Amino acid sequence: MATMAMDMVRKHKYLLSIVLLSTHSLVQANELTFDPAIKINETYSDNINFNNQNKNSTFVNQTGLSLSSTYIAQYASYNIDLESFYASYSHDSALNDSFISLDGDFNIQLWPNGISLVGSASIQNSPRNTSANVYADIVSGDTVQVERYSSGLSYDISNSQYNLSSTLVYNTTRSEDNISEQDGYTATLNSRNGNNSRYIFWDLSNNYNERENNNRTSRSYQSETKIGLITPYKINPFIRYYDEDNSGNLASNQQIESNSYGAGLRWLLTPRLIVDLSYNIPLNKSALTDNEQKDNYYDISINWQPSRRTTLNANISQRFYGDSYNLNLTHKNKRLTNTIIYDESIQTFTRDSFEIDNEGFFLCPQDIDDFTYDQCFINNTNQLDDNSLRVIPSLKLVEDDNFSLNKRLNWISSLALSRTTFRLSLQRNERLNLSTNVEGLRQNADFSISRKISGYSTIEASASYTETNNFINLPREQNSQYRYYKINYKRELNKTLSFDINISHLNRASDPAVFVYKENRISLELKKVL
Repeated sequence: MATMAMDMVRKHKYLLSIVLLSTHSLVQANELTFDPAIKINETYSDNINFNNQNKNSTFVNQTGLSLSSTYIAQYASYNIDLESFYASYSHDSALNDSFISLDGDFNIQLWPNGISLVGSASIQNSPRNTSANVYADIVSGDTVQVERYSSGLSYDISNSQYNLSSTLVYNTTRSEDNISEQDGYTATLNSRNGNNSRYIFWDLSNNYNERENNNRTSRSYQSETKIGLITPYKINPFIRYYDEDNSGNLASNQQIESNSYGAGLRWLLTPRLIVDLSYNIPLNKSALTDNEQKDNYYDISINWQPSRRTTLNANISQRFYGDSYNLNLTHKNKRLTNTIIYDESIQTFTRDSFEIDNEGFFLCPQDIDDFTYDQCFINNTNQLDDNSLRVIPSLKLVEDDNFSLNKRLNWISSLALSRTTFRLSLQRNERLNLSTNVEGLRQNADFSISRKISGYSTIEASASYTETNNFINLPREQNSQYRYYKINYKRELNKTLSFDINISHLNRASDPAVFVYKENRISLELKKVL
């Protein structure tokens, strides 16, 4: 392992030298953190193939270099986390390969209080097919490299008269299996009046996304405009216009546009609590479904900031699919942090579209529903019985060339005591294909307790539950539940050398039951800061 680590250092030494020399002056100015390190990880798995039969155990060695760097100055900043490593597998050397992961962003202000150059880069080794296995990773080998890059301009200005925020960003995505690749750009424009406005207030929000994939194009536009009069009283009248359009050469069986106008009142309950209530009339009342048409509706928005550490933004409205909701709550004090976000968005070209793909035909016992593969083969003493013939279904990841409605909830809470930290994370995503009306669901809950047992040692215990459900309420419905438990012990031997020990257990229940499995792992990682 040590020899392999030194080979990785020699392979990347020229890159490291260039980076160190180019940033020498910034280091002297104490404006840059630069932390390169060598990592060696050895992992044992007792079920590398995630299978209930024919279990294979293996040792997986990962050796490589990591770099974490942050730079913050008056007119420029960047963050980068980079890792390049080589993985080798004792059970099958044909799987040996090199991997890279990257997470970074930058911001360069071209003029004070004005235009900035912004960008981001991400390289992830994601599960190849989340319907097959959500927990697929480098150790299991069933991953695909997905690269995402963006660059563009942002313009932000704020004064006593008005506030303006806008971006124009080009985005590109590339994947190892060519699924979900796309190119396009995103434009946003948001503005509102400043504190010194005396007669008129406004609130403008505009978002435009255009993406292209294999000669298919999707365009999504969403705009909301509020303009009103400022009166000496706490109630101010305004007019509202809402427009949304999702178009392109993608298939859809629903009308995916909505526009409406209305009038309402802004109620200033306190200087930090604002409630907007408006009555809106759709311009196009064509049917949402065969038996339902768009009706006039109320739009309610609440903006509340009771303190510098607490904000609440909530909205109840109507879009082309019916009632819509949005929530953004953040709260932070000395020990407790809470973030709750719920949003509803239209997406396409994702890695969440599947089609049925049969594993094959197997002869299985007729009176057992919870059968496994080893019960579905013919032995030499049995006769062929066509009534025992079953199809083992699976879902294959395919190109997502349809609009889908995604309803996402993300709740993160953290309680930090003097030596112990509790963390809870809840996530849920309901997905509706607007062309086929096929529904999907993914939800997970994570809970962890981290305890600093000494000045150099930390122990953490965590538990996770993840559920995926595809083709809901259809004959080909597939449901899986994952239960994951992990214990981590980290020890710092000195300022530059540390190690981590991880013990984990993964249990998957599934319908169909042929995809049930259990896996146990133990790993040791050494990290040497250069």
